[in-house]
Amino acid sequence: HYLDYEKESNLFEKLIQPFSTLIQNLLRVTRKYRRLDMIPALVQAYNHLYDEANQIIRGTVTSVIPLSTIQLEQLEQEVANLLGYKTAQLVNCLDEHIIGGILVEANGRIIDRTLRHRLEEMKRTIMR
Repeated sequence: HYLDYEKESNLFEKLIQPFSTLIQNLLRVTRKYRRLDMIPALVQAYNHLYDEANQIIRGTVTSVIPLSTIQLEQLEQEVANLLGYKTAQLVNCLDEHIIGGILVEANGRIIDRTLRHRLEEMKRTIMR
């Protein structure tokens, strides 16, 4: 079932009430041009520009067991310094297949300090 235009407009206006005037206007324009489906892409683009302007890098750190808050904070600082950013924000993901160590992925860059990777390197060295 579809709402008639007036009911839809009233509902839409109620839904956008909590947002700032700027965001309300953005939503109205995107609705007017039937582009509400573009909102997720706009949010993603805004977040990317915000992160770049504030020198923030986001990514994941994969480990076998959860990292403590202190370990995660130390790693974030190390990753930020290593990759030339002011701050890093990492989400800890778990994966038993890496055997041990950590795997950091951020902005298309990979820092592989996993035991699995080290074993593979040793194997390649021995096989030469």
